[in-house]
Amino acid sequence: MDVTELSEAQRAETRRDRIGFVFQRYNLLDELTVAQNVALPLIECRGWPAARRRDAAQRAIDRVGLAGKERLRPSQLSGGEQQRVAIARAVVGRPQVILCDEPTGNLDSSTGRLVMDLLLEVHRNAADSVLVVVTHNTDVAMALDRALVIQDGMVTRAGAPQEVLAR
Repeated sequence: MDVTELSEAQRAETRRDRIGFVFQRYNLLDELTVAQNVALPLIECRGWPAARRRDAAQRAIDRVGLAGKERLRPSQLSGGEQQRVAIARAVVGRPQVILCDEPTGNLDSSTGRLVMDLLLEVHRNAADSVLVVVTHNTDVAMALDRALVIQDGMVTRAGAPQEVLAR
């Protein structure tokens, strides 16, 4: 889809309905609870009733291992927990495109694997989906289908992670 031809409202709708974002700094709203932050992309989109939004948010929260923390605010969570809230928010609506900036950066290795498994599952279960992960973590890169190595702003290598990262 060529988004340059869309109006600002159409671009905003495309971002809201089709793209999930995992920001390096999480971008959680501290005045909202964990459940509200996760459900945020579902508000006023897709025509989902409130009960369906709550159920989808709860499933995403459960998947990232934060069951029982739904009523907490981001400031009451560790950095790794905040990162998992951001990941739950990114995948809650099963977007076609997921853009991730260091999605496992503040997580221990077992939680990082759980998060990558979730991202890969969402990606592989959606038709024509795209998962883009920016990372310095070789293990994370190896879990993906394709890798690009960028050095000084230029793509220096591209291909299967096993080939590209072995150099």
